[in-house]
Amino acid sequence: MIIMARPSVQVSVYITNLLTKKILIVHCRSKDDDLGAHALAVGSNIHWSFGPSFVGRTLFWCKLVVQDRRISFVA
Repeated sequence: MIIMARPSVQVSVYITNLLTKKILIVHCRSKDDDLGAHALAVGSNIHWSFGPSFVGRTLFWCKLVVQDRRISFVA
């Protein structure tokens, strides 16, 4: 995952499937937005952008699933 940000500029998040011969299921959401579940084939990606939050901070929760393994993180 790559996150790029500059003060008062859009933040861009990229998640790319670099696994060998495996589908990566990605489901990310924030308090206000649910980006839905996406099945990423090898080499494909999902990305989104959002503006700075002037009240607090913007958090995204993501769940990644590969076969029977699950990984969650907050960005």
